[in-house]
Amino acid sequence: MVSGELKDRDPALNVNAYNLIANNFGPYQPKDIQFPRVNGSSRSFRQDWYIKHEWLEYSPINDAAFCFYCRCFPPSNKYNELAYTLHGFKTWSRATKSFKDHENSASHKEASVKVSGFRSSKKVGNIASNVSTYYKQTVQKNREYLTLVLDSLLFCCRQGIAIRGHNESEDSLNKGNFLQERLSNLGTLQIEKKRNINIEEVIDEFNNNSSVNSRKLSLK
Repeated sequence: MVSGELKDRDPALNVNAYNLIANNFGPYQPKDIQFPRVNGSSRSFRQDWYIKHEWLEYSPINDAAFCFYCRCFPPSNKYNELAYTLHGFKTWSRATKSFKDHENSASHKEASVKVSGFRSSKKVGNIASNVSTYYKQTVQKNREYLTLVLDSLLFCCRQGIAIRGHNESEDSLNKGNFLQERLSNLGTLQIEKKRNINIEEVIDEFNNNSSVNSRKLSLK
């Protein structure tokens, strides 16, 4: 039994196959249905053909086979391989040979290359999009860190107090006004309210991903 949603993709309906592949659909391959036998013949479409020929589609409406790849990227000569792009192939006694001949045809090979290239470009596009998103997030965090540093420096300047401390090591109880102000509630609460910055998160992220001697920020 084929659901109504799947029936809408039946290749006999001449649905635009390019739109299907662009929306991540593949060949229309209904399974676990009763493939009809014509005129009492023992021959019928076989479900295991899907495995041998990944491009293969089946139309329950016309009881015929189609080529998804060639429907996505039709031959330059529209009269080539019409059995697999428009009319449908249904001479099951010659199916094995016909499928092989179709796979070896120049138009099918060209369509297969185009399908492979199209899928690869979509995959690369998704990766590039993810990388771009990560980069934008990194830039935003770096800007937040720089904002924190500048606000801390301005705080020290306004108060007329020294920035550096005598001992800025991890064990020091007083690392100097700049570092102490940056990490204390005195300055950070005002900065956090003003800039809407999660200061602890920004500092942790920066420290975890930057070397001690060379901290290069991407700000654009």
